[in-house]
Amino acid sequence: MALKPIPALVVAGLRSGVGKTTVTLGLIRALTDRGLKVAAYKIGPDFLDPSHYQNAGAVYARNLDPILQSSRGMNDLFHGSGPVDARIIEGVMGLFDGPIPGKATGSTADIAGRFGLPVLLVCDTRSCAQSISAEIVGARTLLRDVPIAAVALNFVGSPRHAELLARGVRSMAGIRVAGCLFRDALPAMPSRHLGLVPAAEFHAQDGVYARCGKAISGAFDLNRLLRDAARAAPVEKISARPSHARAIDSVRRSLTVAIAMDEAFSFYYPETLDYFRARCAQMIEFSPLKDRVAPDADLYYFGGGFPEVYAARLSGNQRFREDLRRRIADGAHVYAECGGLMYLSREIETTDGVSHPMAGALPGRCRMHARRQALGYWKARVLRNTEFLRKNLVLIGHEYHWSTYEPGKAARPVYESRKIGARDRQAAGWLAGTVFASYLHLSPHGNSEFFRRLVEWGSARMVKRRR
Repeated sequence: MALKPIPALVVAGLRSGVGKTTVTLGLIRALTDRGLKVAAYKIGPDFLDPSHYQNAGAVYARNLDPILQSSRGMNDLFHGSGPVDARIIEGVMGLFDGPIPGKATGSTADIAGRFGLPVLLVCDTRSCAQSISAEIVGARTLLRDVPIAAVALNFVGSPRHAELLARGVRSMAGIRVAGCLFRDALPAMPSRHLGLVPAAEFHAQDGVYARCGKAISGAFDLNRLLRDAARAAPVEKISARPSHARAIDSVRRSLTVAIAMDEAFSFYYPETLDYFRARCAQMIEFSPLKDRVAPDADLYYFGGGFPEVYAARLSGNQRFREDLRRRIADGAHVYAECGGLMYLSREIETTDGVSHPMAGALPGRCRMHARRQALGYWKARVLRNTEFLRKNLVLIGHEYHWSTYEPGKAARPVYESRKIGARDRQAAGWLAGTVFASYLHLSPHGNSEFFRRLVEWGSARMVKRRR
């Protein structure tokens, strides 16, 4: 049975830096200001953009990533918003840029084609006029079955420039111009080395989201754009049961999971938090920055973030670090990704050469570098059986970090890891007692066995605690 399509639009560009994010935020805010319920999506693995979508007014925000997620899992996430009035999907990099050389998989064009979605092409018009039409025609030719519904002309220099651009696009490309955005109409989003500044640090009262919405409302005919978005192809009705759903016994239903969540730790895929909510009696958030002690829990989860930015404050909260070490000594089960690994290490050395003592749950240390150390998708194979991992289990995740972990000579890696598209393999994943950490960010929609085993591992700790 086919569903009636919800208006949906992919916001794309031919390269990074054309203004996709601010146009996306502006559309979300402008439609929300009209009283519409908007679901928003980011193509690719970026944690940061979806949190800004929610700040701008989206009622639902998720990533769509066919590398990290199974096809069924990605469908579940796309249709998991419940009743909404519109869907806005922000592309990744350029329209045809995918993470695997020579393949379209994971590109914006790939996702638009999979879901049958029309494209709003955002064009950087600096230093050109009619020539922008050549890029648009080229994109339309390569897209084949995916329609470019309209183009948004960004960074327009003057009314005369806008006239030249619009006339050229209409006559040479034959595509509608949704609107012209003059230079400085959209604000620049603050960023740091890993991308946008997280929404947790970025307050709506700064007016950035409102300014984005006002710019879009003033430049675009939103009614016409919604009609363009309604050209989204019907999709087959899918089961409301998530792809990773399974029977959950009463023991796991009693599980308590504690999540590190503050300015230093905020990189979590929403579907991962949804996964734990569906499988535990209680999910508690805590702050290694502000709390004096850790909460009582069966499983502690430290996600990614910016521990290097807050290294002095994290180190200064000595009481929390001591309490966490005590709990780990008592057998607490801890899982960490990327920034969480950094915090659980012995110390973080920042780029100024200062070493900040951390939790000390792992024997190694982390060192920040002036240049990026890893970016991309990685495939990891488990090297040996552990309490919750089986030998030869294969995982697919994403890494983006400017630090390295120095484990020490005695450390034994849990994974053998290889960047997708590369040949070189490296040691990864570190286990110290009941603490397991790696740089790999994982989604339950692509690593269902890992997360099932992680929950079972936490449940085993719960049983021991309650005897």
